[in-house]
Amino acid sequence: METTMLNTALANYFAQKVDKGFDDLISDGSISIDTIEQWGKEHMRTPY
Repeated sequence: METTMLNTALANYFAQKVDKGFDDLISDGSISIDTIEQWGKEHMRTPY
């Protein structure tokens, strides 16, 4: 039970850090929402 609560707390903490990082990149103009959506459609597999 305590391990699950700790894992949840850590996951939430790092998710918030990622959200803030993306918000900072968007607000300074480095990326846009369209950029993030395009990343979601890319297949970044290693070519052989």
